[in-house]
Amino acid sequence: MTQMIPLFLAEEETSSSMARQRVFRDLNDPLDCYDDMELVRRFRFSRVSISKITELIANYLNFTERSCAASPHLQVCVALQFFASGTFQIICGDGINVSQASASRYIRDVSLGLQAIYHQFVSLPGLKRVEVKTSFMKLLTFQA
Repeated sequence: MTQMIPLFLAEEETSSSMARQRVFRDLNDPLDCYDDMELVRRFRFSRVSISKITELIANYLNFTERSCAASPHLQVCVALQFFASGTFQIICGDGINVSQASASRYIRDVSLGLQAIYHQFVSLPGLKRVEVKTSFMKLLTFQA
């Protein structure tokens, strides 16, 4: 019985001192993997649109030249899939072989990039706001 205790302790020490191995995943660019129809099916945007979005928000994406870094296209595709499906981040990441933590970072970065450039594409009625509100009220016969 006394011989088993030191063996158990020695086994516990070696298992806790072992470092966790890094997992390198194959991060293929979805624009290279899928044809045009499949891109629209999965991400709700065409190849040209995804490239244009990536180009517009490239400054807001964290991209490094590391060996296993995700390309800007991949980051945008993960975010677009999340926006289009409304599902959990882990599920969006699984389809493209990305962890939930990475998917979360990509979604955040793409969201911040889109927020920064939305004014180029979306125009809200500025000074006409009251006029639009009154005409809407009249149309539906609300009391102002």
